[in-house]
Amino acid sequence: MSPGTWRTTVAAATGASHQRSGAPNQDSHAVLAHDTGWIVAVADGHGGKRYVRSDHGARFATGLAVRLGAEL
Repeated sequence: MSPGTWRTTVAAATGASHQRSGAPNQDSHAVLAHDTGWIVAVADGHGGKRYVRSDHGARFATGLAVRLGAEL
């Protein structure tokens, strides 16, 4: 089936401890419809107080994964 016949739904939720502390959701996902199918990437941020940029890393990882997947 071509990607045009499918639809995707994604969701993310910030946990209670992150809401209390003001920490961002550190998980990321990316979905790309490609002419040969779908490219999907999911990353679970490292988490923890020491890892203040896990949200950036997760977004970087999923974005890079779908771009490289499209090139392949």
